[in-house]
Amino acid sequence: MSVPKKRKISELNVSSCSSREFQNSWTEDYGMVKKSDKAVCILCSTTIVCRTSSVKRHYETNHNFLLKKTKEEQKEYILQAIKNNNFQTNTLMKFVGSNSNIIAASFAVSNVIAKRGKPFCDGEYIKDLMLETAPFLFENFSNKDKIMQRIKDLPITRNTVKDRILKIAENITNQQIADFKLCNVFSICLDESTDITGSARLSIFIRYFVGSEIKEELVKLVSLQETTKGTDICKAVVNTLSEANVDF
Repeated sequence: MSVPKKRKISELNVSSCSSREFQNSWTEDYGMVKKSDKAVCILCSTTIVCRTSSVKRHYETNHNFLLKKTKEEQKEYILQAIKNNNFQTNTLMKFVGSNSNIIAASFAVSNVIAKRGKPFCDGEYIKDLMLETAPFLFENFSNKDKIMQRIKDLPITRNTVKDRILKIAENITNQQIADFKLCNVFSICLDESTDITGSARLSIFIRYFVGSEIKEELVKLVSLQETTKGTDICKAVVNTLSEANVDF
């Protein structure tokens, strides 16, 4: 009877380490990109452990609507999401309109705070966190003092974060208006619900073509002050589309 060949401990360690490394195929198959030593989902910005089973489980659980599409359609959707993410990053840098890395970093922090729905004052918390951890992270760096000074100079107070977010929102609105002028066809999606204060809110989404690219954007979140009848919803939609210069 043949005896199974035993694997050496070194071989097991190598196999274990390689299984925890980022795989390039995850980008096309599951929409993952590498950031530091982690896998980050380009579709929802969630950080995932570098393990195929974890990456696949996240994709199939949180983005299961894509499983109804063909493999080619899934790949096209993921590539478009990556393209949009890169475009937003480049647009943010252009919007800053300056070579100042400090200002760019301030906008980047404010953008994350807005995406996560965190209080504006969290900017100061983030700065304190960076100042506390930086001495340990950059202990052996020759330019450690310069790094510390950059962090100290980072303007992310409550009012600054508020101002940055308002400017980002204004810029996004201007981009939408410019796109709406170029689109020939579009469809509208409406969702009316009640928030925790008991106020009726109407979300207005538009899906449209710009060239050969399909985009889907939230145009506005409207408060329905009085009633939620069909006439109220219709009026809110008409006013919103008119404000956005949508030809309908």
